[in-house]
Formats: sequence, structure tokens, C-alpha cells
Amino acid sequence: MVYSYTSCPGLRYILIGVLRRQLPTAALFWIMRLRGDGNLAEQTPDLLLQNWQSWMQQNGRSFTGLHVVEIGSGRYARFGLHLLKAGARRVTLVDFYALPVDHPQQRERLRADCRKLGLSWDEVRARLRVIRGDILALNAGQLGEAADMVFSTAVLEHVRDPQAILARCRTWLRPGGISVHLVDLRDHNLQFRYPFEMLTFSDATWERWLNLGGGFYVNRWRAHDYVLAMAEAGFERVTYEVTQQDRAGAQAIRPRLNRRFAGLPDAVLGIEMLYLYGRKPGGEG
Repeated sequence: MVYSYTSCPGLRYILIGVLRRQLPTAALFWIMRLRGDGNLAEQTPDLLLQNWQSWMQQNGRSFTGLHVVEIGSGRYARFGLHLLKAGARRVTLVDFYALPVDHPQQRERLRADCRKLGLSWDEVRARLRVIRGDILALNAGQLGEAADMVFSTAVLEHVRDPQAILARCRTWLRPGGISVHLVDLRDHNLQFRYPFEMLTFSDATWERWLNLGGGFYVNRWRAHDYVLAMAEAGFERVTYEVTQQDRAGAQAIRPRLNRRFAGLPDAVLGIEMLYLYGRKPGGEG
């Protein structure tokens, strides 16, 4: 969707941003669930699977037989069941807020999804693992076996050091394994209505008054930042695929851009969403 910049959000944007900073994390999660724009893996795991299967097919790949690791998977492991149904041999989900498989709320949701998908609960328990904790504190040995693929959906834009996350993903992979991340570069405030507005503020103003903490933090990295970080994290064949962009919106916002972003061409500035890809050296793939 392309939004018009004929009028800027101005004072309303700033006031709402400052107000959001005063709210506790629990209240922000409640608002997110109320609006229905929360984690896709929790809300619509079937649609999320379609998106990832489309990317896999376009790149000549399949989930069949893979050990896949999803970072930032959310509280519930619903998407993990869909990955198993799609043929993944083993699924490991990692999230700071993840609920254990045996947690009553988790178990109830998963058993209901198992019935819909035709999966055996015992089989799921044997092939699905949920790890609750800090991604950076997790070592490769805790996965049990090396991963064939590590991926995420709209996670990297919410971490302070994406390169550190990417480097950790590399340690989890077998030689030749791949890491793929769908990154949402838009301004998340006001339900993505002004996707480039956050780029008009200085780092000091953004961090002091408008940016949030925890899982709601937005780092304001652009496409080239992620490509460089993935290469420096030790991946090879690093590429990205743009899935959504708005060059007209980028041109319209340019007169108000902060100098940190003013030098970017419209083709780069206007990127709103992309798939970031890298391969761990070695192996056959």
C-alpha cells in the first residue's frame, strides 16, 4: 500500500509517540492484540506459511527434511506446527516471550491446531522444541543439532544489534546452511501509516522521545545496513529481495529527512520490506 505525504503527521505523531513511551509493555501488547496487528505466527500461521513457501519455491527450495530454527517466533508455537505439516523434519522456536510447550495456554492452542492439521500430538512433542530466552545467550549446543535454515519474520528491525543476531544465527547453522529474514523497514507508529516519518528525526530525538523499548524498539536501519551486517557476520552470497517499496513516498519525505538518511537514493530510501539472505560457507548447498 502506498500512502500520500501531501500532509505530514506533525504534532499528532509526536504526541502519540511520547505517550506510547509512557505505557508499560503489557499495555502495548494489549493494544497490539486489540488492533489485530500482532505477530503473524500467532494470528495467521497459515498465511505466514504461504508467504514463506512462496519464497522457498521461488528460490528452488523446500522445508521438507530440514531442521529449521525461527527466531522471534512469539509466545505461541502455532507456526511451528505448520512448518512440521509442510515437511520440516524438526522445528526449533526461539523467543524471549515464548511459552513452554507444556504451558496450559500453549498446550490448549497447539492440541487444537494439531487436530485441524492432522498431526499427532506425540509426533509434535518429538519434533518441536520451544526455547524461551535471549537469542544472544543461546549457544549452538543447546539446539541439539545444527540447523539447515535459520529465519525470522519482522524481527531484525526490533533489535539494537542486528549484526550480533546474524552472527549468532551463523553459529547455529551447518556448513552450507542458509539464513533468511523478512525485514520490515517501515515506521511502525500509527499502524504503518507514515512509513518514513521516523527518518525525519535525529538519533537523539528518536531515542529520547519516540522510540520504544523491548520488542517494540525500532532501529531505523536501511537495506544497505542489513546487507553489510550479514556479510560482516560471516555469511557469503549475501543478497536481498525487495517485496514492497514506495519511491514516490521517499521523494515526498526527502525535504524533511534527517541528515543521517539524506544521502540515500530514492531506490534505497523507498524500500519498505525485503528478504535478506545469506549462506554459511562450506557444505554442498
